[in-house]
Amino acid sequence: MLKHPKPIVKADEKAHMLDKSILDFYYSEADDIFGAVMRDCNLCFWEGADNYSYEKRIKSPLKNFQFRIWRVEKTKTWITSDKTNSLYSWDLLLGKPTQLKQAHEGKILQFLEVPSHNMILISSLDKRLVIWDIDTLEPKCQMPVKNSIHSICYSAQLDVTFFYCRTCSVPATLRT
Repeated sequence: MLKHPKPIVKADEKAHMLDKSILDFYYSEADDIFGAVMRDCNLCFWEGADNYSYEKRIKSPLKNFQFRIWRVEKTKTWITSDKTNSLYSWDLLLGKPTQLKQAHEGKILQFLEVPSHNMILISSLDKRLVIWDIDTLEPKCQMPVKNSIHSICYSAQLDVTFFYCRTCSVPATLRT
């Protein structure tokens, strides 16, 4: 029988009195940091350097709460998205977001960093795959697809991006 694992990261109950629910989280293996978006409109971060015991909180000044979070490892930038499908990059020292150019009309489904090609691939329910420049965080191009892409992965060994749509019988590939 599996034992319930001891949590590595725990939200500070006193700091999140109304709601301590984590909506989404991302673990940066490169810097050993957990980042999370909370239902109470906070972004929270825990670092392995202090054994994940200190919770750094940033109260979001944005109108809509953020419900997805990712990390661009190459530039050490945290990215979030909200219900309007807007993307934001965060300055953690100042606790300030910068809204990125609006490129998605439907719910954002997948976010994939491909540092060897200096790009980020983002798919959404609007049946588009948007390729973003990793350094400028600007959309470079859009690819319309027949169906929404629900899963993306990149193979550096094959230099191929694989993606999967719910209506696909096998994963499709894109030579990068």
